[in-house]
Amino acid sequence: MNNDQLYKVWFSSLNMKYEFKRRLLENLESEEAVYMYLLGDDNYTGIATRSYNAAKEHLDLEKHKETLKKMERIGARVISCYEKDFPKQLNNFKDSPSNLFYIGDISRINNVSASIIGARKNSDYGRRVTEEIVDELVKSEINIVSGLATGIDELAHRYAIKFGGYTVGIIGCGIDRIYPVSNEYLYKALYKKGVVISEFYPGTPPLKFNFPARNKVIARIGDGIIVIEAAEKSGSLITVNHGLDSGRDIIAVPNPITSNNSRGVNRLIYDGAIPYVDRDTLKDVFCIYNKKVVRLTNEEERILGVLSNNPMHIDDLSSIVKVDIPGIYNVLFELQAKKLVTVIGNSYYIKNN
Repeated sequence: MNNDQLYKVWFSSLNMKYEFKRRLLENLESEEAVYMYLLGDDNYTGIATRSYNAAKEHLDLEKHKETLKKMERIGARVISCYEKDFPKQLNNFKDSPSNLFYIGDISRINNVSASIIGARKNSDYGRRVTEEIVDELVKSEINIVSGLATGIDELAHRYAIKFGGYTVGIIGCGIDRIYPVSNEYLYKALYKKGVVISEFYPGTPPLKFNFPARNKVIARIGDGIIVIEAAEKSGSLITVNHGLDSGRDIIAVPNPITSNNSRGVNRLIYDGAIPYVDRDTLKDVFCIYNKKVVRLTNEEERILGVLSNNPMHIDDLSSIVKVDIPGIYNVLFELQAKKLVTVIGNSYYIKNN
């Protein structure tokens, strides 16, 4: 039995805020080290006394040995926030899970990703738009993230697999559960063509209050969120709120105002979401240039957003973005290296198409 995996399974079971768990791992460096520390008599000042005492009462590993055996039978593993294949986007937030259970290939999880969400009862219009969007994203090797529910989620995963892309399914139950059962075939496809991820201890049923937490992970793993169809009180809007809190761009697909699935997405556009017009919308939001995805810093995005194919002098650019000249030069140098900007002489710059 893999002791490293055993201690991670044990650690994930502790009823403790994620922030406290992350602090423990940051200071003690591994789940096994946390376990050994708790075996001692000294109180650890990094967490609240109540959480510490609760953890001290759950040091029996027998239950977790059985859980690990079940995981091994289905090919499941658990990963920690300090490992290289843990989703790096989650590590930007202290209240993100410290451990994740998964089945499949997690090695590509940190590529640029798009979270696609929408109605469980989609229309044919929603299906066609999902196909178009996923096709464009997969061509640029962008991961497709969704929630393995029926409707738009299912379509996003299906088309990602159809077009040869990598897809990530985030679920609101234990990694050993399949919900809904009707999507069993899709789960099995993701085990081979992507990865299924859960923050919940194996055996956890798909309880209603699990899904807001699952939606937060969907929102944070994606570099942007695309809403295909959503009613006025759709659960997709919870994901959008998490995305806005996490600084994600929101793309909303306009829907006919007579559609039951229109009010949520159309309201998002009214409130300032980016309307999906055509494939070029994706290129702008996900920084797709010549079918290659480029991850930009905040300053690079700001400067690129100001430049166009009309030459602009560096002094004017500095004045607009409020960055001093030495700072602007450094950022422009990086953008030129990424072949996104060209200097045309006399400190004039243009944005490459």
